[in-house]
This record gives sequence, structure tokens and C-alpha cells, in this order.
Amino acid sequence: MHNIIACELVSAVEKNTLSALKYVTDLKLKKLRIRWGGYTASTNWEYTDKNELISEINFPPIKADAKITNYMAEVYTGFALHEIGHNLCTQKDVWTKACELERHGQVGITQLLNALEDPRQEKELLSRCHFEGAKNVLETLTEWAVNVSVKNGFKANDPKNFSYSLNILAYIDMCGYSVPSIGSAEDLLASSGKLRHDLETALIKLKACKNTQDVLDLCIELMGQYSNQNQQDQGKGVSDVLDALGLEDNSESSEDGSENSDDKSEDGSENSDDKSEDGSENSDDKSEDGSENSDDKSEDGSENSDDKSEDGSENSDDKSEDGSENSDDKSEDGSEDGSESSSSSQSTVNVDRSGEEEQSGGSMSIDLSDQSFKNKEDYLKEDAQNDPDKNADYSDYSSTAELKAESYNINQMVDCDDDFINIVLDGKFKTVDKELKLVNVSDCSQTLSRILKNPDRYGTKRHRDRGKLDVRKLGKLCTNTPNMFHQPWRQKGTKTAVSLLIDTSSSMEKRDWSNAVANETCVVDNAKESINLAMILGNALHKVQVRYAVGCYPYAHKYKGQTITLSEGTHLRDQPYTILKDHDQNWIKSKKFVSSQHGECNGGTPTHIAMMAEGLRLRKRTEDRKVMIIITDGQPSSIKRTQQAKKIMAKWGIEVIGLILCLYKIYADKDPKEQKRLNNFVKKFDGCFDHFVVEGSAKDMIKKGLHDLNKILR
Repeated sequence: MHNIIACELVSAVEKNTLSALKYVTDLKLKKLRIRWGGYTASTNWEYTDKNELISEINFPPIKADAKITNYMAEVYTGFALHEIGHNLCTQKDVWTKACELERHGQVGITQLLNALEDPRQEKELLSRCHFEGAKNVLETLTEWAVNVSVKNGFKANDPKNFSYSLNILAYIDMCGYSVPSIGSAEDLLASSGKLRHDLETALIKLKACKNTQDVLDLCIELMGQYSNQNQQDQGKGVSDVLDALGLEDNSESSEDGSENSDDKSEDGSENSDDKSEDGSENSDDKSEDGSENSDDKSEDGSENSDDKSEDGSENSDDKSEDGSENSDDKSEDGSEDGSESSSSSQSTVNVDRSGEEEQSGGSMSIDLSDQSFKNKEDYLKEDAQNDPDKNADYSDYSSTAELKAESYNINQMVDCDDDFINIVLDGKFKTVDKELKLVNVSDCSQTLSRILKNPDRYGTKRHRDRGKLDVRKLGKLCTNTPNMFHQPWRQKGTKTAVSLLIDTSSSMEKRDWSNAVANETCVVDNAKESINLAMILGNALHKVQVRYAVGCYPYAHKYKGQTITLSEGTHLRDQPYTILKDHDQNWIKSKKFVSSQHGECNGGTPTHIAMMAEGLRLRKRTEDRKVMIIITDGQPSSIKRTQQAKKIMAKWGIEVIGLILCLYKIYADKDPKEQKRLNNFVKKFDGCFDHFVVEGSAKDMIKKGLHDLNKILR
């Protein structure tokens, strides 16, 4: 099976998600941000006044070089779409309401709402998203999560798995997903044993739910029916809790005008979450005369829907002995309630009532406040944490932290109409151009150009005994000369793309450097000379039409409106990698952007971030050879992550060459201590570059280092 690495997964998931969203009807997407550094998988969203969606999807962190199969790539894409489904189809205020109920004693209601809302919202999403691949990736996500649960010992007949069994059943029955490890809906029901009747009944009611509020109402009903917990707000019903929190209870009344299960019954008695008028406790306790209470007592005093009445009448899912319809069928006045309407929907589950007598009492062991349900977010988190190949810590500042798969902040310099900015840029460019005229590197730059250009070569081999007839030899036909033919030949050249990354950290600033042994002092201004070096390389490569890009990190001096944001990174606090000239931009027009950074520097040295940001762009190029040249004067902020970034570049076929500027090199030949410091400094770069050249300053790199660079690139 073909594998990709995790840092490739980031862009693939974002691209596939955006492609799917184009097929969602009536969707106005303002912004989608996918982060890969959250504690767990989750989503947060809001709508603007113009009904435009702003969405953020979080994935748990994974190592940047982790191997990801195509199957798992579909799982991650499916989860992104699953979370988008919540953005589009889940009522956020209803979820907030459920969270408040959880905090005030309704233990397990958010878990149950999650279990039932997930398949409902995915079904609605698929009805709105006319993208053929959407169902495939969502189905793959469900199949993967169920496979993991089966391996972990999932049993459909375990009362603690009731929520998850109902969740899987809904995916198979409502969404039409294929889950081979479970089989059909009938297979799942057959393996559920005594829970079958309860699962069938709950599924029918779930299929009747049209929105999140309906699902919450169903959850409240099921919690009252199957919960054995002692509520913190004992004696208070759901409506009372919501009123106390200042939240609206949106439960709808039935068609015959009677209040729903959270209000009063027809005879005026309080519902299952309140005390009855005769003082009996609610559904979690026993009444004063010792009999078990119910969610609602029937008019003849029969027991609740989980048990038979004392006179032997069946529970509320069947008809009582006096022939009255139960709460799931017709009401006493003959009107049909909401559950009856659900029976008209298409159901692939064959509801089996024949084993009802054997199944009575099965629901007694179900406690929805104590379920072993895990949602898809939990499975993704555990997969990332339990796999050593993926597991990455959450620290971003530790020098030993792993390089994580993430997106990066990337800005790009652009033209603007501001006259003042253009005057400043032109002034800096003239200053740089004046300095370049004092530097003679024509021979070296021309050699570099020939090496990187390497065009196709062709010619003709003459005096051959076969091939095409050489017309210039026609006069020798009478002499019977055999070598009268020629053969054309062609040797394919190599097209190269080059990316130059310039370190603009604060250590590049102008400084005096002296040595007591040599008794000398020199002025080093790497912030200016590194830009001069970039200009020299740019001029040379432009002449032979080699694709060439220039970027700087972490600092870029810019004015308002001079840059555009190409991508937002996982960590917005990181300073962006700035593209001064892209590969396909005209060099003559882009010179002013490169020269604008002449003498500008600030910040640290996040070399790994710049390598990954540019590497993700460079790997997409179609050229035969890809070269990344990094000019830096300091140790990277994280040697470990820089080494990992270099390994990833190697997988992408990108050569990484370091032009290291080390002040110790200036007097190393005169002072042995300086030579020792130089050796120790260079050792720290082991594994960060494929090749590197060390000079004392950017000025020396222009004079001497380019010759060594030619030897490396040859």
C-alpha cells in the first residue's frame, strides 16, 4: 500500500475538504482553518452577519515524518468532513444546552447526544453535499473506528455498549454505510441479545428526528428511561434546570395538544423528572408505597415502559390489557404522536417483536449515565498517542521536541499602489545595485549558471555505416564507400529549480569583530551582504532562465499592504516565512522586494520552519532537480527538528546546501582557539544539510564560497 508522510497529509486534507465544500448547496465559506496541534480532535465554528461560515478544525499532533497510508489519509479527510457536518447541521445552542445539563446533574447526556447526533448530521450533510467522494471518506472513517472498537472487545449485547451499538446501527441503517466487521443492521441486532428491542425502538425514534433539538429531546427521554444515576439536582426536571440556567426549552408538544415528556401528563401529574402530586419521588427513586415509579404513570397506575404493570399489562412499547395504545403508538383520543410518524420513513431494519417476552427486562440493566462510548475524536486521539511512529509531544519550545505535521504561516511580497512605499523600495534597490557594481564575480556566477542550466545537447555523428544518407557524400557512391550515413543524437539535460532562504535573525546585524592574537578588527554586516549574495545569484540564474525563488525568515521588513497571506499556520504566534520572489515571478520586477530587506534583521533562527514552508512549495515543482540553499549565521533554534526537516527534504528529492557564516572562521588561521571554536560550531550542523560551505561573513562567501558552491553543484 502506498504511503505518504504526515506533513503531506496536512495539505491533502485541506485540499480535499475544500473541494468537497464546493459541492455543498447554500454554503458561504468565509474561512476554513485546519490546525494540527490541538490536545484532541475537535471543531469550533461561527457564522457572520452575512451567514458566512468561519470554521476551525483541530487534529491531534503527529510527527511530521510519520508514515500515513492512503487508507488513513481517507480517515483523516473523513473526520474533517465529519466536523464540517457539525458546522452545517448541528445547532450550536442546543449543544450548549446539553453541556449545561451535564454540569447540573444530567450525567452522560452530552455523550449520548454525541452518539445520536453524529449519524443524524452526517445523513443530512450527505443530502446537501453532492460530492461523490464525500460518502466514501465518511464511510471509511466509520469503518475504521468500528474496526478499532471490535479489536478492543466491543460486544453489542453489553449494556454498557448500548450508546455505541445504537450509534453504529444508525450509521448502517440511516446513512447506508458498509461496515464489514459488523455486517448488516440485522446482524448487529441479532448479536445484541436482550438489547434488541430497546435498540429497535430507539432507532425508530432517532430516524424521526429532524434537527439537533429533536435529538436532545430523545436523549432526555432515553436518559429518564435508562438512567440509574442520582442526579445532583434531584427533584428538578430538565425544564426546571434549563429555566434556572436561563436557557430555553424548545421541546415540541405532540399533535393532540398534550405536553411532551418533559411537561405534565394528561391527568395533571408531573413528569418523570418532577415529583408527582401525591409526593412520590421521580424516575430515579421508588414511590412511598415501595412500587417502582416511571417516567410517566399511566391513568390506570400501570408501571413504566421498562417493566410490566402489577396486573401483568405490557410496557409502554405495546398495548396495555385494556387495549389502549402505548406512548409510542396512538394516544387515548386516537391521535398519532411523533413516533407514529417515524414509522412511515423507510427502514432497513426488520423490527422483530416475536422475542418480546424473552427480551422483557433487558433494558433494566442499561444505564446511559455509565456507558463505554467513544466518539471518533477519541479514536483519532488514541491512534496518534498509541502509535510510536505518530506520537508527538505537545511542546513547541523544547529543543528536544519532535517536528510535527502542521501548516505554516507564509506571506508574499506584492506590488502596491502606494507612492511612498515605491519610492522607498526604489531607493534601497539603487543602494544595493551600487554595491554590487564593486563586486566582480562574473566568472564564478557564469560557471554556476552553466551547472544549473544543463540544457539538452544534440548533434550529428557522421561517417556511419548506417543511418540517414549523407547528401554530401553522394559523389562517393561510385567508389562503393561504406561510411556514407549520419546519425543524429540528443542528450537530455536537467532542469533545475532553486530556492534561496536567507536568515534574517537578529544575529545577522552589523558588528565589529576583533582578535587579540591577530591584533585585527573587522566590520561584519551579514544583514546587508547576504542580500547582496542573493542578488548576485539571482542575476546569474536569470540570464540562463533557471527558476529561482528567494525567501527570508523569520523577519521581513514591510509596510502595510505590501504583503499578502498565502497560508495561516498551526501556530499563529510564529513569525511567517516571507517569499520575496517566487519561482515564476519575473526577476527584474522582483529585485526591489529582495533588496528591500537590505540590512533588516530581527528575531530567532527557526530554520526548520523555513525549510518545511519552502520545501512544501518546492516539492510541487516539476523540474528534474530541486536545490534549496540556506544562508545562516547561527545555530538553529532546534537542531533536532532541523535534522528531521532535512530528512523530509531528502524524501522529496530536494538537495539542501548550507552557506554557513561563522565569525570564528575570520581569524581561525591565525588563532588556534578560534579554529577550535569553529570546529565545535560546525559540528552542531551535522545532519542539517546535505552539503555546506563555511565562511567568516557573507562578503567572504561572495568572494570565496561561490567557488565551493560550484564544486558541490557540479
